[in-house]
Amino acid sequence: MLSFNYLPPTLYYLYNNFVFCFSVLPEPQYRNAILDLHLYTVWTGASSIEEIVDITSTWGQDIRDLTPYYPVIVGEMSLGSSLGDAYTSEMRQMQADSQMTSFQQNALGYYFWGEKLEYFSEDWAFVDGFSYVKSFYL
Repeated sequence: MLSFNYLPPTLYYLYNNFVFCFSVLPEPQYRNAILDLHLYTVWTGASSIEEIVDITSTWGQDIRDLTPYYPVIVGEMSLGSSLGDAYTSEMRQMQADSQMTSFQQNALGYYFWGEKLEYFSEDWAFVDGFSYVKSFYL
């Protein structure tokens, strides 16, 4: 059986500028709870690929900080960005490498936002964006 430490009632955690309160899943009622994070860069307002890579790189430490208290999965992720038309394939690969490394090394699992969409989307559909993340699955 896994054993998790207790946290102070509130720990300030920044995911898109909101306060995350750990007391929402107190033991013993939620002993088997898993924290499901939905981590995206598309709404961060990042204005460069360097900023996106910085954001996604910190996710690994953020997840690591949470794991003594809850097992963590990334229940939704994408390759979407706030860069618009300036977002190139090379930038998309840089983002994929950074965030997938954070997820693979620190989370119990991670899931692309959608498997297949009715339209082509390398950013939101796993099947269409697979070329960017395949090295993390094979």
